[in-house]
Amino acid sequence: MAQILKSQSQNDIRECFEVWKADEWKKKICSYRDWFLNEGAMASDESKRPGKAIDTSELFGFDGSFRQLNID
Repeated sequence: MAQILKSQSQNDIRECFEVWKADEWKKKICSYRDWFLNEGAMASDESKRPGKAIDTSELFGFDGSFRQLNID
């Protein structure tokens, strides 16, 4: 079984490498160069977000752990 999986993965890697060598995908990815460069520079300005920041402790209940529960 391990031998079958090993040979299958090697074949997949070879196929991917052959496609990459064909320059089709390489040209396609390189054509989006400007988009990739600009994508890393984008960020939101959180100071302009309306309302107060959400406190996660309010969303998920009490902090800490309950080791003992007393019921009257």
